[in-house]
Amino acid sequence: MDLSAIVKVVEENTKVLANDIMGEFKNSKFTKTYHDLDDAEIMNRLSAVFEHMVLWLNTGASNDDAEIYFEGVGKKRLKEGFPLSEVNYALYLEKKVFWKFISSKADLIDPLTKSEAMELMTLFSNYFDLGSFNITQGYFYEFFSELDEGAVYSKDQLKEFLMKGAPDHKMIRPDEFVWRHV
Repeated sequence: MDLSAIVKVVEENTKVLANDIMGEFKNSKFTKTYHDLDDAEIMNRLSAVFEHMVLWLNTGASNDDAEIYFEGVGKKRLKEGFPLSEVNYALYLEKKVFWKFISSKADLIDPLTKSEAMELMTLFSNYFDLGSFNITQGYFYEFFSELDEGAVYSKDQLKEFLMKGAPDHKMIRPDEFVWRHV
C-alpha cells in the first residue's frame, strides 16, 4: 500500500494535530504534571510524536525504530518526574486526535479497499500501542537503573510513584521499607 499521501498530510499537519489536543490536554485531570509546562513546550512534545511518526513511516515503519524513540520518551519523562499514567494518557490523547483527523480526510480514506483500510488501521494502531508499551518499558528501565541494590518500596510508595510521579530517590532510605507483594 502506498502511504505517501497519508504521510504527506500528517507531515504538513503535525502542528495542527498537536494544537487540536491542547485544550483537552491542558484541562485534563490526567495530565496535571504537563500543566506546569509552558504552551510552547507542550506543543513541541505533542508535535514530536507526529514528527516521529512521519520519520517512522518514511524509513519503513520499523518496530525497532519506534521502540528506541518511545523508550527514550519513557526514560526522559521519569527523569522529569512525570507519572507513568500521565505519559500514557498523553499518548492516548494523541492517538484519539490522530484518528479523528485521519477519518476526516475522506479523499485519503475513501479510495482504500477494506483490506487496505485494515492494514492502515493496524499500522497506526501498532505505532501508538507499541508506543505506550515502549514508553512503559523505558520508564521502568530508567527507574530500575536508578534503584540501589536491595532497595524496596511499600505498596503505598509504589502507588505514589506510579500514580503521582517519580520519587526523589535521595529522600528514600531503604531501611524504612518492608517488601510486600503489590
